[in-house]
Amino acid sequence: MPVLVSTRDNRGLASIAKAGATYIFPENLAAGLGLAVQTFVALGVSPEEALARVRAIRLRLNPELRALRTI
Repeated sequence: MPVLVSTRDNRGLASIAKAGATYIFPENLAAGLGLAVQTFVALGVSPEEALARVRAIRLRLNPELRALRTI
């Protein structure tokens, strides 16, 4: 069963993942990354490519999320 977790910030993500979280959404990054996806799309990048780019950025910002699934 997937376990989705929303956190206030990106501190302690490794321990949350270790505790069984399948997806983690740090609120301090979510809005900015969502805006980045929409900006890419507005500039003509396909939605799939925009999501791929933002996922790559998210993983660089939070390497402990690499083992988790991406949406």
